[in-house]
Amino acid sequence: MKHLNESQRYTIYRMRKDNKSQAEIARHIGVSQATVSKELRRNANSEGRYSPGTAQMFADMMKERSWSFSGLATMVRIVLMYYLNMQTFFNRPDADLKIMLAQASESPPGEVEKE
Repeated sequence: MKHLNESQRYTIYRMRKDNKSQAEIARHIGVSQATVSKELRRNANSEGRYSPGTAQMFADMMKERSWSFSGLATMVRIVLMYYLNMQTFFNRPDADLKIMLAQASESPPGEVEKE
């Protein structure tokens, strides 16, 4: 997926100030009209004004983010599988759910309980 760069964001700002349509802006910077529409909607301030500097700042922050939602979802799935012992569940679907939940509530292997 191609992301807008700072130059494209300032072009959007200037062309909107000149009352150009989203379609004209999109053709000029070489992206779809939907991309321009989303950029204007997502990066408008509380008064509805588009700020290319603020939009670029947010884009840079998101680029530097060290995790992603899909990575987080994968991590949650792995933890759940560990605690619920999904392998046992899939291999023996008739296993008693109460036993699995009791095992999941115990301390993880290798963890020392404090006295």
